[in-house]
Amino acid sequence: MALTGAETIATLLAAEAVTPGEFIAEPSMLYRKHSAQTTASADYWNPQEDEARRRLIQMRVDAIHSNRTRYLPGSIDDDDDSAVDPSVPPEARQAQGLSRMTRGNEA
Repeated sequence: MALTGAETIATLLAAEAVTPGEFIAEPSMLYRKHSAQTTASADYWNPQEDEARRRLIQMRVDAIHSNRTRYLPGSIDDDDDSAVDPSVPPEARQAQGLSRMTRGNEA
């Protein structure tokens, strides 16, 4: 299902459908605006277009929920350090995850 816009929101909602999300203290995304982007177009803000886009995003999230797919942190590899410790603050867990993903890639 292709979207005419809101791809970032749709992706975040799809991720949320399979694993709980967390808020972290630091910004993790940078939103750049320019005159040629989709949201700068009047068509993007057309009420019918917006409603269709929202409905499609909700249908996608509902489909993901209905198949009961779940992501379990640490299930990708069997290393002992891949388990998530809920007592560790989200920012530190994010740093630990990045460390695991980049392990062995040091220059």
